[in-house]
Amino acid sequence: MKRWFIWILWFCCLLFCCILYPCPSFALLMNVTLIFPVLSYVFTLLGSRFLTWQIVDEDEKARFILTNKGPFHFAKIRIVLRIRHIPSGGLEIRHWDCSLGAGKSRQYLVEDLDLHVGENQIEIKKLSVSDMTGLFFIHSGKKIVFSHMILPEIYPASVQIRNEVWSFWTDSSSYLDQAGNDNTELFDLRDYRPGDRIQQIHWKISTGKRNLIVKEWSQPDVSRILFLVDDMGKPGIRQNDYDRFCSLILSFSMALVQEKCRHDVGWMESIGDYRIIAVDSEEAVYHLQILLAEKISSPSESVIYDLDGDYSPEDHFQAYFPHRQYAAIYGWHLDGSLSLHGETINKWNQSDWHRLLSEKGQVF
Repeated sequence: MKRWFIWILWFCCLLFCCILYPCPSFALLMNVTLIFPVLSYVFTLLGSRFLTWQIVDEDEKARFILTNKGPFHFAKIRIVLRIRHIPSGGLEIRHWDCSLGAGKSRQYLVEDLDLHVGENQIEIKKLSVSDMTGLFFIHSGKKIVFSHMILPEIYPASVQIRNEVWSFWTDSSSYLDQAGNDNTELFDLRDYRPGDRIQQIHWKISTGKRNLIVKEWSQPDVSRILFLVDDMGKPGIRQNDYDRFCSLILSFSMALVQEKCRHDVGWMESIGDYRIIAVDSEEAVYHLQILLAEKISSPSESVIYDLDGDYSPEDHFQAYFPHRQYAAIYGWHLDGSLSLHGETINKWNQSDWHRLLSEKGQVF
């Protein structure tokens, strides 16, 4: 509108001068003022036919490529994007402005859009080309809609594991390469140290030796902790909540794996139907990263915590699977809170929660 106002004001001034002072110079300026925008519009209209764009999704990086195959330089091109975050339903409008020379191309990385975790539907809604005067914008090309999955970030986190968690064990066919508390499986023999229990002394081998020999038991490779994931079908959840929620689960899962604490992560697919993911390695954490992004992008209807208000998520799980035993069952909620036995024990909803993950940590 500003350019149109300036052009109209300029045209009116010329018209006024032509009326008061008739001369060929003013008449020539009048003609140029009228004809040049028309020619600029026509050339821009013809040149916009040679603009093409495409989406290239390879090497896990999606790129938007705009190419000018025509002979004209475009001083200003505006691309309007409409981005819909599938998990939350949030809608955003973004703009890209650029110039593009004849025979040139320009590319944009989709990750530069700072998208949120989960599936994002990106629509190239409009591509507008400005003529040389800036008075006209010509819409070019067809709408393109494509989806792009964003995986949650994994941040450094510190954890402390309680003794009762380490001392928990059930029947297992595999063992960790470290001493533990399963007295049915011998791990190693060593010299007696002050504080060792008398029951651990291997009396038969110790006979005739100068030092007492103590048995070390094996550590069974079992899942000691269960993370129950919040109902991802809840309405009204913001995009940032999903980002934080998934990153919290993955960051603490990675920290537990680094401490060699095997654990499970699970959520309810439907009433009575749980999906349990065993997390015992970094590869398992990266697999969980993909599963969480996919899950929040296609959540089932909210069925988990509306079943009975008197029961916590842990109570519901144990009611369906009483044979699955864990040292502790924690509930991760979309507001960033962590619960145990239905009681909130910590909230990770601070603005600097990324920093607190490693500085403050969490006791499990």
